Amino acid sequence: MDPHLFPAVVRQRKQLDFHDFANGLSSRVFAHPRVDDPILGLPNSDIQRNYQNLKGPELVLLTENILKNLQLVLWREVSGTSSGTWFQAPLYSFCQRLLFHSVFVTLFGHGDGDGPLMAKMHRHFKSFDQSFPLLAARVPISLLPTARRHRAALLKKLCPQQLQNRSDFCGFVRTKMESLECNNNLSDSNRAGHHLAFLWASLGNTLPAAFWALYHLLCHPDALTVIRKEVDDVLKSTGQYPKPSSLLKLSPTTLPNLVCLGSAISESLRLCSASINIRVAQDDLDLELEPGRTVPLRKNDWVAMYPQTALHLDPEIYPEPEIYKYDRFLENGQEKTNFYKGGQKLHHYLMPFGSGVSMCPGRFLALNEIKQFLFLLIAVLDLEILPDQPQVKIDNGRAGLGVLTPTGDALFRFRPRRVIAALSEHENEMKCSKA
Repeated sequence: MDPHLFPAVVRQRKQLDFHDFANGLSSRVFAHPRVDDPILGLPNSDIQRNYQNLKGPELVLLTENILKNLQLVLWREVSGTSSGTWFQAPLYSFCQRLLFHSVFVTLFGHGDGDGPLMAKMHRHFKSFDQSFPLLAARVPISLLPTARRHRAALLKKLCPQQLQNRSDFCGFVRTKMESLECNNNLSDSNRAGHHLAFLWASLGNTLPAAFWALYHLLCHPDALTVIRKEVDDVLKSTGQYPKPSSLLKLSPTTLPNLVCLGSAISESLRLCSASINIRVAQDDLDLELEPGRTVPLRKNDWVAMYPQTALHLDPEIYPEPEIYKYDRFLENGQEKTNFYKGGQKLHHYLMPFGSGVSMCPGRFLALNEIKQFLFLLIAVLDLEILPDQPQVKIDNGRAGLGVLTPTGDALFRFRPRRVIAALSEHENEMKCSKA
């Protein structure tokens, strides 16, 4: 479809609906009753109102907590290292491990023994997620014993009895828990299914997106140099020096101003996001795409827009679309928003999070997670891809379902940046002298 015609579909909010399709998919994959089932008595207005907890002041608080938790997890990862000591790890596994732990405790709070618990839950999550394309394609989970086993393990850990031992839930989860607990028509397993759906929505696409953003930077040292300078300029302007004894803080206005980092993330999303935007006709209608051009639709017909091929990889919109260019979304030192096809400006030029009513309500949080993750790693670590490795390629096995995963992993090495290691060693010396 011509991307100039996308708005004609997006603006049909009532006649072309997304929620029925999404509710059915979520219910089937994550084992919970449909949220629009009248027996449950969950008003759509309440559901939509709770999404406000992913915006505004609540978003600021969520963003601050994720940065704090990321640092606590990362410092444990590099504790005991010294200047000049390199550590080696698979990059995708490293990104998954840090982000899963940090995001989970930000959303669902802290509990005793979180270290071993997060490692165990991440293994269950990763194994369950591998079957997501089959489950989305309506393969019964009874035919996927591995997925069924790992989903059951996740549901057990997300049931009310387990969550009551945790503290500091985020506003979205706390409000959702209160709403679910008041509903006597829901079993504990049903409630856990709703939490699993939110957990997957928070991580299923964010984990591979963060990997691709970091991988592309490490494979392009010129881009990493520019981004590192932008990160260091922020640290200098705020008088902050990363070290284990103090946590970095970023004001709500800082993240949007990281325009080079933002452009690099947008470029990675352009290359690796492959969501299908689906709408379902609620009645028979003639869909007007442009003056004098209509398409007849029957009730329950699907309309699908696939931005990856129609938009993201179009050489007329993005010259040399297969090549990573970190500054593709920069213009005169600011975010570039003007892209054209056929000489006409595009209303939609980058669509990793859907569009209109189907646009991901957690997109602001997801972008903040990725941006803070990259900011933190670049601020505190030296990072290098090990040489002579084959290029990691995209796995198209979940095309249409979100961010594409890698076919394999890449070995990289990291160490605390020398100034940080020196500060850490100086602090240890001071503690020893006082003792």
